[in-house]
Amino acid sequence: MHRNWIDAPSDETKAAAHALLADASAPDARFALLLDRAFVPAEEWRRFVANVPGMPLYGGKYAGDGVEQASPWLCAVPQEGASPGPWLDALFRLCAGRPMLTMLQTRLPLQQLRAHLQQRLEASVAGETFVVRYADTRCLPQVFEVLDPAQRAAFLESIDGWWYVDRAGALQSLPKQSADAVAALPFVLSPEQQQALQTAALPDTLIAYLRERQEVFGHLCGSPSAIHRCVHAVLSGLAKTTQISADAYRQVLAALDVEGLLSDAEATQDA
Repeated sequence: MHRNWIDAPSDETKAAAHALLADASAPDARFALLLDRAFVPAEEWRRFVANVPGMPLYGGKYAGDGVEQASPWLCAVPQEGASPGPWLDALFRLCAGRPMLTMLQTRLPLQQLRAHLQQRLEASVAGETFVVRYADTRCLPQVFEVLDPAQRAAFLESIDGWWYVDRAGALQSLPKQSADAVAALPFVLSPEQQQALQTAALPDTLIAYLRERQEVFGHLCGSPSAIHRCVHAVLSGLAKTTQISADAYRQVLAALDVEGLLSDAEATQDA
């Protein structure tokens, strides 16, 4: 069964993407797709990528077991992608409900774009380095939000447009940045920025925990964006922390129940 992490794209989202990619025919414009394949079962991915040549974002940078399967996929937009034809329809079927679709406009050729994006894959806090998973479109706006102006300018350097499908299945773009200086790479984050990132990730962490234990807590129902909005509202009203307390779980479950986003565990077992 196809699991939904985010809302499926609406017809308006698809139309906006069609219009956006139509600009790929302009001589000075290049469009590329960044697809977070971690959300796609292996066989489904093999069928799709057979018709979409490209390259793994992590290629040449990371190595080891499972790296290729975990790596986002970078590919150019096929020329026929600007029309509402089979290729673009297949892309939306693949990405529906999955936080994996990013569209980039840049003058960089694909190989140079990969090297450029690889320079922005890592950040460090107090000497500890971690991978920035900006191909996950749930994480992307959270990362961008915590960066300072110089870091945002560095993140978007040489990128003319950065669009992604958000939690509500809508096409969004990162705002253009102007800064007096561009931050050095890789990014160095402050402890406060790290805490903000960890706090922003708490709703998804809690939702994933509830989904894995639906026989105990009940079945989550309703749209993914509505569930996230409810959980985020509860956690935002509690003391700022990077941990989820038992009381926080109780308040979240109560709020989900009130909003009609949770059915009881017995009904889940009987279904």
